[in-house]
Amino acid sequence: MNVSPSGATIPGVDHHRVSVNGTELQYVAAGGAGSPVLLVHGFPET
Repeated sequence: MNVSPSGATIPGVDHHRVSVNGTELQYVAAGGAGSPVLLVHGFPET
């Protein structure tokens, strides 16, 4: 599901929510070329 956050947004950045095994996750997608980059909050212990 594509959602719009309240407040300012950046053109070309899409916010999404998905339910996985009963847990609601939010992720942001941008770009479409090049190698993918995954940023994980709080990993490893930072």
